Amino acid sequence: MFQKLVLSVLVLLLLAVPRDSHADAGDEANSHFKNGDWPAAAEAYRALAEQAPEDGRTWFRLGYSLHQLEDYDRAAEAYEAAHRLGWSKPLAAFNLACTYSRSGNHDKAIDSGFGGLKNLESDTDLDPIRNDPRFVALVLSADRNSRPCEYDDRHRRLDFWIGTWDVFDQSGTRVGGNVIEKKVNGCLIQENWTSANGTEGKSLNYFDPKDSLWKQQWVDWSGHVISYSGEFRDGALFFEGESVPLEGEGELSRMVLRPNDEGHVHQLIEQSKDGGESWYVWFDGIYVPAD
Repeated sequence: MFQKLVLSVLVLLLLAVPRDSHADAGDEANSHFKNGDWPAAAEAYRALAEQAPEDGRTWFRLGYSLHQLEDYDRAAEAYEAAHRLGWSKPLAAFNLACTYSRSGNHDKAIDSGFGGLKNLESDTDLDPIRNDPRFVALVLSADRNSRPCEYDDRHRRLDFWIGTWDVFDQSGTRVGGNVIEKKVNGCLIQENWTSANGTEGKSLNYFDPKDSLWKQQWVDWSGHVISYSGEFRDGALFFEGESVPLEGEGELSRMVLRPNDEGHVHQLIEQSKDGGESWYVWFDGIYVPAD
């Protein structure tokens, strides 16, 4: 009974402890922010920033509230504090650029940074500097940063395979269709094969900068897996690897993808059952752009 009494008293004491005033102020500020009450939010976050000057999130939200009030000079000071404290630095830098743009300080706007290509292209806060030649250069730089593989020739060597294709064997019979797509901002090429009888397979293709080789991982409807590494030479991609069916008994495999002057692509896959002493044709197809 005594232990229960002591426990009850401890619980009552804990419940009687007042909430931290800073936490209450934070809840109030966040409520104003959520409701778009910018004057009240700015006042609340200003008070919080004075109490906890190392809280980058508070400074960021203060800057955002002041920005909505078109108090650009004080908004810039708050964003600079958030950026200096390391809170969401890309976003803080981008919002800082928007604030400087609106305040007419175009030099600082250009130098502040960026938060992604889509934001640079669409945010109306940047309209005042959109015709500045330096801004045009900044957009190009942002595009390079957002899609680095598109600006790296090593990652574009397989671009000739991109497209929607009908695939024929050497007798002219259509054996299937293939849709080759760029993914992940051009850093990945995905193959989507459907044979004439409806079976499917997919491969992922990418340039591996560690060993400067192209890689392909193929998986088809039957659980058949082919893993390749390869390089470009003589205008074609040469792959070598291992072909492993679901049963697990693998064979050596090699593949050549070669474009021609007619806009077609020749794909030749050969396999070996004797460790490379002899090879047989596993697939020999011509890719023709689909109508």
